[in-house]
Parts: sequence; structure tokens; C-alpha cells
Amino acid sequence: MTYPGPWAGHIPFAYWVVNALKPSTIVELGTFRGNSYFNFCHAVQNFGLNTKTYAVDTWEGDEHGGFYGGHIFREVDAYNSNHFPDFSTLIRSTFDEALDGFADGSIDLLHIDGFHTYEAVKNDFEKWRPKLSDRGVVILHDTSVIKNNFGVWRFFEDLKHQYPCFWFTHSNGLGVVLVGKNIPEEVLALNALQADNSLWMQAFSAFSRLGRLCENEADAQGRIDADFSHLRQFRVIL
Repeated sequence: MTYPGPWAGHIPFAYWVVNALKPSTIVELGTFRGNSYFNFCHAVQNFGLNTKTYAVDTWEGDEHGGFYGGHIFREVDAYNSNHFPDFSTLIRSTFDEALDGFADGSIDLLHIDGFHTYEAVKNDFEKWRPKLSDRGVVILHDTSVIKNNFGVWRFFEDLKHQYPCFWFTHSNGLGVVLVGKNIPEEVLALNALQADNSLWMQAFSAFSRLGRLCENEADAQGRIDADFSHLRQFRVIL
């Protein structure tokens, strides 16, 4: 669990959906420090699934998340090598460049968390849509952010008219799009709870409460890392 915290608020759902979907292939577009990706990987590991996972990112940053140096990729690469060498692959490229590495119909779970303008997320979804299997589920982060030219919320509104969808509003929002025609019953059952608002609110509240604990822990970890960074500076000065 790493700083910054917002995606950490969806870690409980990440574990749930991996166990419910039991995907053969997970692809994440936009990884940064790995709060989402490595929890997908931990879920695969903890549930003993035969899943291959792939993280696609340039690890250079963008206008929304900020730009950063190569140290972030080195940290992510080291963690990946130490914990998930048997099934996890980091692909350092643009999303478009990575497309040819995946066969059509091969991806069961696709997480899109790249550049957040309407045009960018629409491009990512449409280009990767053929890669999804008949069990394909797409997750979009930041569906609750309506500022700084973020357009994920607007594109998600479009998708609601095309596919079964459900969503969470906490931790910057998470939209879940059921693209495939053969979605597992357990995932369909959670989606169906929306028809009974009281049951859906129980599920929504449970994921939200658990998520807040994870987000708080990630933020606390960020403060600890900052304190250690300051101490290292003092040590150099002394």
C-alpha cells in the first residue's frame, strides 16, 4: 500500500472482483506506484489463481498526475521482481504501443487509469475493447472527479447507455463496466443489487467503509515516507 491514497480506497473491491471473476488475464493501463496493480497481483496470489497480469505504463507521468523521474519505475520493478516474478509483467510503453502484444478476446479484466481527459479515456476504451474476452470487465478510476479537464465521468455516462454498469463514488470514484456476454454470476449478482436499493446500499457502504481504512493507511504511509526523507536529508547535512 503506497501513497497517494485515492486508489487505495478501492482495494477491498479489487480483491473481491478478482476472486469473483477469476480472470485468466488482467491488464492495467496506468500503474504509477502500483496501489491498484499490486493489489490485483496480491489477490491473484492469495486466491491461488492461474492468472497472468500485465501493467502498461511509460512511468514518465502526465499533466494530471505530474511528471517524475526513473526512480518510480525502479521501485515498481523491484517490488514486482521480488513478489510476483512468475505471473506479472511490466510493459514500459504507451498504451497504443502495447496493443499488438495482446490477442483479441484475451483479456478478462481491464483497468484503465491513464490520462483522464474525455478524449483520452474514450480512445483507450475503444482501442482496447476488441482485446476483451466474452467475460470482460472494465474498471475506470476517477469517475467522481469533475475538475482540471478530467473527463472520465463524462465518458462513463456514455458507457452506462451501452453496457450494464455499477459504480462507487468514494475515493475519487470507480466505474465498473460489464462488457462481456458471459460475465460470471457472482459479478452479475452484485450488479443486480442496484435493483434493490437497500441491498445495494449495504454492499456500497461495506466497500466504502473498508476502502476508507485502506485510504487512510496509504496516506499515513505517505507521511511516514516523507518523514524518513527529511531525516535522510538531515543525515547528509550532518
